[in-house]
Amino acid sequence: MRVIPDADVAASLGLPDLLPVVADALRKGAAGAVERPPRPHFPVGDGAGTALVMPAYVHGAAHYATKLASVHEHNDPRPTVQAQVALTDATTGTPVAFMGGRTLTNARTACIGGL
Repeated sequence: MRVIPDADVAASLGLPDLLPVVADALRKGAAGAVERPPRPHFPVGDGAGTALVMPAYVHGAAHYATKLASVHEHNDPRPTVQAQVALTDATTGTPVAFMGGRTLTNARTACIGGL
């Protein structure tokens, strides 16, 4: 399994490349071809923050992703939102990558705004 820090994700991810991928995923989601169950969320750190788990699978894709995120509103000077993404082989269940998710989260949000 590859471990990819957020800085490496940021260095290799370009919004122009990501935009059509996000557009395709949104179209497939609207057509019912995406598994995206309700995201559980729960308080952590004696109320200091909230943890979230967000799995998603596009039908027919080779992999599925699970984002693990946390929101800590009083996390100054660290970022309020932290995230990691686990990428898993959809056929075998083999872990493929564990990567920093802040850049992915921000890029996805930017693409949706752009679309």
